[in-house]
Amino acid sequence: MLDTLLATKLYIPPAPAKLVERPGLVARINDGLMRRLTLVSAPAGFGKTTLLSEWIALCDIPVAWVSLDEGDNDVVHFLTYLVAALQKIDPGVGEATLTAFQLPQPPALELVLTPLINDLSAIQKPFAIVLDDLHLIEAEPVYRALGFLLDHLPPQAHLVIATRADPPLALSRLRGSGQLVELRATDLRLKPEEAPIFLNQVMGLALSREDIVALETRTEGWLAGLQLAAISMRQSRDNRAFIDAFSGSHEYIIDYLTDEVLGQQSEETRTFLLQTSILDRLSGSLCDAVTGQNNSQQILESLRAANLFLIPLDDERRWYRYHHLMTDLLRTSLQETEPHRIPELHRQASLWYEQNGLMADAIDHALEAPDFGRAASLIDRIAEETLMRSQVATLIDWVEALPDNIARAHSRLSVMTAAAMMLMGHPLEAVENRLKGAADSVEKDAFRAVVNTFSGDFQQGMELSRQALEKLPEDSVFLRSTITWNIATVGMLNGRLEESIRALNEAAGLAQRNGNVIIAVVALSHVAEMTMALGRLREAETIYRQALEMATDSHGRSFPAISFAEAGLGELMRERNDLDAARRLVEEGIRHGKQSGILGLMDSHVTLARILQTHGDIEGANRAIGIAQEIAARFDTTEMDDMMVGLHHVRLLIARGDIDAARRAFDALSRVEQMGGESNKEPFIAGYLNQFEQIGLARLRLAEGASDETLALLETLFDSLETWGWVTALIEALALQALAFQALGDIDRALAALERAFQIAEPEGYARIFLDEGEPMLTLIRLAAGRGIAPTYARMLLGQPAGAVDDRGRLPASTELIEPLSEREMEVLHLVAEGLSNNEISHRLYLALPTIKWHTGNIYGKLGVKSRMQAVARARELGLLNGG
Repeated sequence: MLDTLLATKLYIPPAPAKLVERPGLVARINDGLMRRLTLVSAPAGFGKTTLLSEWIALCDIPVAWVSLDEGDNDVVHFLTYLVAALQKIDPGVGEATLTAFQLPQPPALELVLTPLINDLSAIQKPFAIVLDDLHLIEAEPVYRALGFLLDHLPPQAHLVIATRADPPLALSRLRGSGQLVELRATDLRLKPEEAPIFLNQVMGLALSREDIVALETRTEGWLAGLQLAAISMRQSRDNRAFIDAFSGSHEYIIDYLTDEVLGQQSEETRTFLLQTSILDRLSGSLCDAVTGQNNSQQILESLRAANLFLIPLDDERRWYRYHHLMTDLLRTSLQETEPHRIPELHRQASLWYEQNGLMADAIDHALEAPDFGRAASLIDRIAEETLMRSQVATLIDWVEALPDNIARAHSRLSVMTAAAMMLMGHPLEAVENRLKGAADSVEKDAFRAVVNTFSGDFQQGMELSRQALEKLPEDSVFLRSTITWNIATVGMLNGRLEESIRALNEAAGLAQRNGNVIIAVVALSHVAEMTMALGRLREAETIYRQALEMATDSHGRSFPAISFAEAGLGELMRERNDLDAARRLVEEGIRHGKQSGILGLMDSHVTLARILQTHGDIEGANRAIGIAQEIAARFDTTEMDDMMVGLHHVRLLIARGDIDAARRAFDALSRVEQMGGESNKEPFIAGYLNQFEQIGLARLRLAEGASDETLALLETLFDSLETWGWVTALIEALALQALAFQALGDIDRALAALERAFQIAEPEGYARIFLDEGEPMLTLIRLAAGRGIAPTYARMLLGQPAGAVDDRGRLPASTELIEPLSEREMEVLHLVAEGLSNNEISHRLYLALPTIKWHTGNIYGKLGVKSRMQAVARARELGLLNGG
């Protein structure tokens, strides 16, 4: 992805050979390196960039530099350049973020930045990030990303912002916490003792002290004003008269210098300056194309030598830019003198950028021309590629800049725009409206299949998908991969997992053959996910590891789609009770995932929430499940994800004993019926969503003490689960059935249900599906082991050492903890030992009473006791309390 970036945006401008050294300002920046932010905020021409160049030349820490422009208002564009700059410090930084942008579906900004921040935290040495010209950024998502970065910046990192206006960041909070260094216009303007050095030594004038004081007073130390004045004075025969006339507001100075600076140049130079002012960056070849000349490189070099506001952007002096104030002056003058030339200049720039493979710039200049027909054609050409890079916002911005009739005249572009709108979470009605405007085509029919699926018409979605695959050309990678995934999704929703697995394998193979590694990894991860649902955990692990390998390039860098595989494998490791490995995987999944790994990110956060709750970190679990809910709610095209995450939330609440909250959360869940009218009567309800909802309801009723109702709910599920092969769900249902019989006092039937679950679960190594049920399940497992039911498996579940089974295949009484107490549980245990009540512990730890009860229940379960007195005695016996 970095191949198409402009390296000049990352180039640190060198300090001028002649400059006014400003050691006091440099020292202030250095003194602030232990804080989070240095803000250099002042109007145009106050020497912000020059100061930072001087500081960098003198400092001994690495610096990542990004020169921002209007194109960086696309948050993907902004973050791509930020990562590219950071990779100059550490080549491994942000690889997950970069590759995430190639996925078709963007995640939340906070999820994009989390892995990047983790990468920054791993850098051992201090470093700085400089964002120059931040005032050109207006997009709220960019500032939201920047704010998140600031809030979580590691201590060895420092952010420097140069801007003409204060950014919409939490400056007051940073100021109040001592995390902000500010350099403003009053700090940057040249002091009376610095003006003589600048005017006489740097600019080569020979002004008297009186003239210097007068000019410095009139400009108020405005460096650009002094520079512009000095350039004009080189041609002046009467410096005193010039200085006397040099007064007024900045607007007056700009008007004056428009005449004096431009007027002092040759006609050839003036024409060159005006015509090339439409460009944000200049090279000899590009300027030749725009002006029609063949000596632009020589002109650029002469402008640089004359210090005429031309700033080099690379060491080879091939790329330059004008000082921003100079650009403003030139563009204003061009608009006033030759407005009829502007469209053609932009067209020539667009052609040059197109010929040199910089399509985004070609589109931008075509829009500026404005040559909307050309712009639409260019956008149409790279729309699919743009989506596959996950630059969805960019595509939508381009399309919105076109007249609606021209945008809709390109049928394929309308389809891609509809896809982008869906990925961005636009309402289905708006997506449909965009799609209706497209001419009939195979692309339109293909994407309509996806729309039908998202709107709940699965039968029509499947039929249109199959028709589309027959008609779509082989090189239509994005749509063919999407349609193949759509077929697999519909099959899964109808309970046809084996059929879905075949379809996803086909999608993975198609994508891999076309070099589309991202889709291949996502599809393969979905194969593993469904294989796991079918109860084949060992086979699923193999597939996940294949996906991990596929998502890693020859240099060991990971594509962002690896987050799908990491999320799935993390859940598999969690199920096997390898919680450390599971947490590493899902945290890596969150770090890698970005831009279209959104479903993988949702799954990673659900798994992380369950892991954190197992470790007693309720606050962390709440944060993780909250993020998962935010991701699920992002798209209003379907409530399916909201329901799935909501049911996991209900399970977490039940496990911690907050039954009232669980009941409210369950009642608040969106019903499946909201997904699509009559289509909800199809078998997918029982085959997919209904099983989770029914199991969730059964779990809630069991927690409420309604064991008979629990058994009745489960009984309606067993046949369908076995018919469709939903093995994991079947094991969970059997575990709940065992607990319900146990609650009713029917231990024999409870153990019979548990034995059946063991027979299915043991060969594949399931663990948490039982352990997450808490002490009642552990009691049943002990009883089962005592009766010789799967004693080896029971030993594994109870955490017994390898030789713990007696000669009759039964387990002795436990002499070790089933599972270590978490830090929070140890804290609660000590307070229990002090004799504090649950209410008192709640107040002492600032935690809700249900949370304390949940921790206490966990402690009882892990210690194998049933009362506070027994817990304290057992803890002392195990040496967990002082004096034990």
